[in-house]
Amino acid sequence: LQHEYQAQPAPADPDAAWGAFGGKGAVTAALTPAQRGGLCCYCEETLARLGSHIDHVVRKSRDHAGTFRFDNLVLSCIKADELEHLAKRDRSCGHYRRNKYDPVLFIKPTEADCADYFSCKVNGDLRETPGLPAAKASRARYMIRELNLNTRRLSRRREDWLKAVRKQMAAMGQQKEPLLWFLGDCLRDGKPFVSVIREYYG
Repeated sequence: LQHEYQAQPAPADPDAAWGAFGGKGAVTAALTPAQRGGLCCYCEETLARLGSHIDHVVRKSRDHAGTFRFDNLVLSCIKADELEHLAKRDRSCGHYRRNKYDPVLFIKPTEADCADYFSCKVNGDLRETPGLPAAKASRARYMIRELNLNTRRLSRRREDWLKAVRKQMAAMGQQKEPLLWFLGDCLRDGKPFVSVIREYYG
């Protein structure tokens, strides 16, 4: 990335420049541990399920200078090969968002408090966190629509994960230490929907 950025800090054709870039594997390897061992930066699904692709937080078409900047790159769910198997309504995150989006309403996944905007219902649907100021609630609703975060695929996965966690906890009864260990395991790197588990179980 450094080499490419020095060679063309703001490529005239960012799509072509990025398409020709041969270091995507190395970028993915660098981003994976930073994203809790391989979670989508937008929906927190495990990237192993449908693969991943590198997404530019600020679109290349909007800011050519962000094409090869590491701090503008994130891993988003669904690799390009999987798109042909998914209807548009089932896509989400980086493959669903538009090139023309509202930069004021868009919540960057690099914002420190981005998870605080969202709350998860027991049916797996996301909503804005109750009690948010109007401006923040508007941003949360925008992101849910813009990234299709309540596509049935994701809502069902969140609902099933919550059910599985509750079932396991019920089987453990009131044993404090095993419960704490189990919940800690649910929050370790590579486990999905960590913000949902934190919301429900602290």
